[in-house]
Amino acid sequence: MEFTLPVIPGCNCPSHREIFDAWPKNNAILRVSSCMRICPYCGTRHSNASRLRKHLKGYTYRSRNLTVEAEHAGIEVRKPQWSVATLDKNSTSKIVEHSDSLEEGRIVTVYHGNLQSASPVRQTLEEIQECFGAAFSGLNRCDLYPLGDVPPTVRSLWQSCTTSVPTLYNSSQCWTVRIPSARDLVIDALVRAENTRSQPDSEEDFRVSCQGEVNGSIDHRIVLAQLIDPDPVQPIFLTGLRLPSAENYGFRCPYDLCAVVEPEEECNVQVNMTPKYSFVDLHIDYGADGLSTLVGECRKIWLLYPPSEANLRAMKTVDSHRAKLSRIMHQLEGGIIAATNASHAIYIPAGCIHATFTLQGGFLITKDFTTSESLAAIASYLLHGLDRALSTAAREICYEWFERCLDVCLCSGNLNLALEAWVHSQDALAAWAASHRQWRVNVRRLWEQHLHDNTVQGCPCACVRGTPQFLAIIFTTTSIEMNTGESVNQSEYRICQA
Repeated sequence: MEFTLPVIPGCNCPSHREIFDAWPKNNAILRVSSCMRICPYCGTRHSNASRLRKHLKGYTYRSRNLTVEAEHAGIEVRKPQWSVATLDKNSTSKIVEHSDSLEEGRIVTVYHGNLQSASPVRQTLEEIQECFGAAFSGLNRCDLYPLGDVPPTVRSLWQSCTTSVPTLYNSSQCWTVRIPSARDLVIDALVRAENTRSQPDSEEDFRVSCQGEVNGSIDHRIVLAQLIDPDPVQPIFLTGLRLPSAENYGFRCPYDLCAVVEPEEECNVQVNMTPKYSFVDLHIDYGADGLSTLVGECRKIWLLYPPSEANLRAMKTVDSHRAKLSRIMHQLEGGIIAATNASHAIYIPAGCIHATFTLQGGFLITKDFTTSESLAAIASYLLHGLDRALSTAAREICYEWFERCLDVCLCSGNLNLALEAWVHSQDALAAWAASHRQWRVNVRRLWEQHLHDNTVQGCPCACVRGTPQFLAIIFTTTSIEMNTGESVNQSEYRICQA
């Protein structure tokens, strides 16, 4: 097909005039600069460059074989750019695996394959790079596995340090009444946000984040506006919303999850409002297990890593730093990648290190719970000191979760697991107990209550058969005094730690 109409300058910048004199009419890869407002082919004026990009991607220009480069979060294209698009001789479909370099203001792209032949992981990584830019191009050189095809060695690594690999479920199983609509959540969010000011340091009220940093000075209404008109440069999102619709419609763990773990202490239902381009960097949810689902047209990509010794050490090196994923992506092991939409609910096991990319804006609903097998992951989290960079309120949540999980673990009769986790994290527990009397009293009562139960008798290694003496050894381990006045035999103390 011949395209004979002249090209119209896309902006009024004098320095860009020569670029539009040579602007291609078809078979090209275009990078629309922030100054462009006018379609070079039909002359339609748009309110911003983002709208122009959307216009050029439309059905009208499909016959021209144009590819419009995605907006990159935090990166402004200051000069219009283009390059010739070359197609695979054996395919007419667009091809996606490529490497970029910038020469003399033009982007040069070398292609290696087509969409049909690209692996699921490769396709997912391409989506990340199209939305979020070259900052995450290094993921192409990382070992990542699709959630539906995790090799046995990686599965074993996950199971050695937490309850399970992450798993996907049908989101319809997660509601006792019905799935809330995006309209329900928007109305609830507006009411909640107007009645409660953002609290940057609070774990009870919502928080506004800009480019991943909590910022209580930003008008929360911008987030709602960005759901309609996303901002790739300064994406803003809300986290920690407590909305009636999420609670009233009965968000719960799906029955099928019980085949993997038995959820206990389900609580803390929260809603996040995340426009397109929202990115949440690597983090651990205080050692709790979690369930998350999306509402509306929302689409997210998850990167998930097990809480192995190597991964937790890597996380500690970037404690209090930004750009954690970019810094340590090549050090992490056992990585799993998953793409989810509103039809999915994803189980995030205790201690799981994860990051999320929002490809299509919407709502994320989450809840916390624990299991009888989660205590070891929480203990490792505390052992590596990953709670120390958190706020005081957040650290209290960490140790509350340890207390809850200890209770669940002991109730289920997993005394060996409880003892191992207790001794494993003894230094962190002792430091916390020294300045938090009520927590110290609470965990002491848990041990007393469960060890006086007829179903649990003495130490598993049978070195101490009397419960008071056994309790003395447990609390001596963490410098939590029993105040019983009893002496502890040092040989028995060593055996119990063995």
